[in-house]
Amino acid sequence: MLIAIDASQAAKEKKTGIEYLSSGLILNLKKIDRKNSYLLFSNFRLPTIYQSRNFKPIFLPFRKFWNKFRLPLALLKYKPKIFLEIGYMLPSFTPKKSICFVHDLASKKFPEAYSARDRIILDLSFRTALKAASIIFISNNTEKDYKRIYPGFRGKSNVIHPGYDTNLFKVIANPSDILNINSKYILYVGRLENRKNIKNLIIAYKLFRKKTKLNPKLVLAGKEGFGFGNIKAEIDKLDVSIKNDIIIPGYIAEKDLPHLYARAELFLFPSLYEGFGIPILEAMACGTAVACSKTSSLPEAGGEAALYFDPENPTEIADSINSILTNPTLKAKMISAGKVQAKKFSYKKMAEEVLNIINSI
Repeated sequence: MLIAIDASQAAKEKKTGIEYLSSGLILNLKKIDRKNSYLLFSNFRLPTIYQSRNFKPIFLPFRKFWNKFRLPLALLKYKPKIFLEIGYMLPSFTPKKSICFVHDLASKKFPEAYSARDRIILDLSFRTALKAASIIFISNNTEKDYKRIYPGFRGKSNVIHPGYDTNLFKVIANPSDILNINSKYILYVGRLENRKNIKNLIIAYKLFRKKTKLNPKLVLAGKEGFGFGNIKAEIDKLDVSIKNDIIIPGYIAEKDLPHLYARAELFLFPSLYEGFGIPILEAMACGTAVACSKTSSLPEAGGEAALYFDPENPTEIADSINSILTNPTLKAKMISAGKVQAKKFSYKKMAEEVLNIINSI
């Protein structure tokens, strides 16, 4: 059976959530499926690791409106039996048996955190997903939100939790200080934007520093996103002694992330809304205690191994930091539980579940 995949997200050099998911899924499908044949369409060249006897990358050099015009032409030419869209937007023409991922409905829950252009594009992508034969939701919470906002969907739906690179994210005996911090620190990893609630994290960090004698630094690692100016403005309000302890290193390469997690005293994830929350699993797998929001899908990722707080209450976030950093017994218990929780997820498991759906339709 011939299967086509939109692999454009996997081809990106600087990956974040969906791009890592796309890459991990495709590479693990390549490992487990020797029967079906795959065409990997992309508007960027894919590395040779994606190629095998039954996996063929096809470079379609067409940058603007690639999904709207160039990808549909390729689907008409090659006539795959099934098409898998791992990102959001199904192209204008797809085979009848198309499978589409829906990752989150954040733009509907927090429209103020997105530009007008992004809201329009995302709404269109959600509406085009209605024509899919099957939608894969990455959490139960995302499925619930989608069906409430778009009740017209009549296809099959499945919830498949994402995985992470279990070979990369694990306990490291002697992690490197990749940022040359040479100090204890609290860590956040993700895009620096309004939806991630970084402003309240900064306020909570200030409250924590003023309440205790502890002075770990705060590392905010990730790309700048919509509303980054608001984050910088909040930092500029701080006393110099606190402001100088906030480190913004920018994008961190995946190979360096395990070292960054492993050296952290605590991983904080205060997001207002997530489709799932893969950084929680990565931190847990690296042996780092996790405190995160109790909203949306995050409890599906953290299970009973995370300490939860109300993301809109900076005092509660600060109290969570204090609880973990001043209680070694609690911290050790959370680290142990986190390692167990992280083992429940993997790209291999995800690929096996996706392959079952492909074979079923």
